[in-house]
Amino acid sequence: MIDSDVLDRVLARAVRSGAAFAEVFAEDRRSTSLAFDDGRVDRVTSGRDRGAGIRVVNGSTTGYAHTADLTEPGLLA
Repeated sequence: MIDSDVLDRVLARAVRSGAAFAEVFAEDRRSTSLAFDDGRVDRVTSGRDRGAGIRVVNGSTTGYAHTADLTEPGLLA
């Protein structure tokens, strides 16, 4: 989903900024649901959740940001 080299650079930037700890959580989930009424399909819903969260810890301060842009510039922003 996200290239490991990109993750290394993003985490290295966080640590260079003074963080003691940094992590990236990425998700790409697809879902489909069917609703039935009297044995017949009444509604079909589908969706996609895609994005990343970045958590940075520096002492007793924690920062968190999230984005749907999984490119390197998007993660760094």
